[in-house]
Amino acid sequence: MAFSLGRKHKVWNIGVDVVKIALPKGIQFNTYIDSLRHKLTATEASYLDTSQMNGSEEDREKRALNRLFVIWTIKESYIKALGQPPGFDFSRVECRIPDEEIYVDGKRLTGWEFRLFKSNVGVLRTANSVFREYRNQTGVPPANPGALQTEIYQCCMTIYRGSELNKCIFKWSEQSGELDKFLRFVTLDAMVNAAKHISADGLNRERGS
Repeated sequence: MAFSLGRKHKVWNIGVDVVKIALPKGIQFNTYIDSLRHKLTATEASYLDTSQMNGSEEDREKRALNRLFVIWTIKESYIKALGQPPGFDFSRVECRIPDEEIYVDGKRLTGWEFRLFKSNVGVLRTANSVFREYRNQTGVPPANPGALQTEIYQCCMTIYRGSELNKCIFKWSEQSGELDKFLRFVTLDAMVNAAKHISADGLNRERGS
């Protein structure tokens, strides 16, 4: 979740996207890439061409998948920051990652900051069929729902910094210590309580303006 506080029309545009770095279950690498080509530009697709990379097939596919999700999260978070609907044409946005430039409808984008980082998260996973069978028989979830697995997520926060910035800023964070200033894990109760305070503060600001 990403948000900015302030009076209406006087706050920064901000967007966030998080995606698990993994192929969908049962989908091969080439099939997955082909299914997304209509949302990529020719330049972006060239970054995913494994025939131009060194290493084993597994290493090349892993590298291409990492590149894909960097591009994907940039596009998603930028579109969310604009408040565009889900049907927005992703191919209108081109990510030229080596140059750290973004183009929209063929024009170089300026005034935006992109913060990119990865998050390693421990998640309990179990087979759905086993979970459902146990719950149906006992009426409660199993005490030991499954094994703890580490999953890696690509994250991007996009922030509008203003028209006076004549370029885009990219901030890449790879070390876990660098994530502390943007990454927080909160419970649902904490989110509900925070939303109450934010709503009350916003209402008071509007009444006072």
